[in-house]
Amino acid sequence: LRPFLLPAELYPTLSREPALTLAVNTLLVARSGLTDEEVHSLAVAVHRLLPEIAALYPLAGLEALNEGDSTRPLPLHPGAQRFADRGRPGLLERYGEFIGGAVTAVVALITFGVTIYRRRQQARKDRLDVFYQKALQCREALNGSSASAARVADTLRDLQAEVFDLLVAERIDADAALLAFMNLSNQLLREAAENPAARRQ
Repeated sequence: LRPFLLPAELYPTLSREPALTLAVNTLLVARSGLTDEEVHSLAVAVHRLLPEIAALYPLAGLEALNEGDSTRPLPLHPGAQRFADRGRPGLLERYGEFIGGAVTAVVALITFGVTIYRRRQQARKDRLDVFYQKALQCREALNGSSASAARVADTLRDLQAEVFDLLVAERIDADAALLAFMNLSNQLLREAAENPAARRQ
């Protein structure tokens, strides 16, 4: 039994004002050991036959107790609870926006990280390209009649020392590009050490 308020004008012949009365809920009780599938199947069958049951017993057609109703004398069987929750949104539906936002944030962070990494790699490559250009300028100076071989050799050694400093500071990568630069600069140092007249065509 639980208190129930009849709306106004529901039974005009009895009263035109809201009336406080008692409500009786009809329960189908199952033992706790009954399997969820059996109770769920039974709930489906009762729901399917509800119009016929309500034709024989009109109170059976009233809405069942709410899930949070503290007046329920017995807890719902898990199988009946599963049937009652059939229309409720699932986990993905409930948290779909949150999951979508989280995935978007993760993708954005990964993209940002990859972009930063590529920019750092490009910056390191650009820094080494500057030394390539200086080494090529030294090569042109070696082949020119106005260049001093000793001055060019000093410039190349300074370039190598600067590249090694950057390598220690991890501002350039120890890769094939660095090896190619060292080979080029060493070759130019060997040419500078030779007789300038032998280098001129």
